[in-house]
Amino acid sequence: MPNFLLAPAQPYLISYPPGPWPPYQQYYAGQQGHVDEAKPDKFTGWDPLKLHPFIISCIMAFDSRPHKFVTNGPWVSYAASYLSDITMLWWQPILVVYPEPLICGDWGEFVDQLNI
Repeated sequence: MPNFLLAPAQPYLISYPPGPWPPYQQYYAGQQGHVDEAKPDKFTGWDPLKLHPFIISCIMAFDSRPHKFVTNGPWVSYAASYLSDITMLWWQPILVVYPEPLICGDWGEFVDQLNI
């Protein structure tokens, strides 16, 4: 005859009880309301020293909403939406080229081209 012992009763919950998630899990699941976040300043290209803070601001925006910026394409689109003046003049011809150039989906190439 096999000698099976019963497992002891669990003194703690194995899963969450039905109902709304605890507040900290709602944050990780994606907040329901509008969250004010810092947006990067427009990058004109006139002052090259402002490029690094612009890139850092964009990366912070990507990190604050990882579910929205899953691939490099949205990264480039978001950053390009904050270009103005001479940088926008550089970006506009890229937008109308067919087929779409690789820079539109490559964050590293986008940043490298802004550095030139």
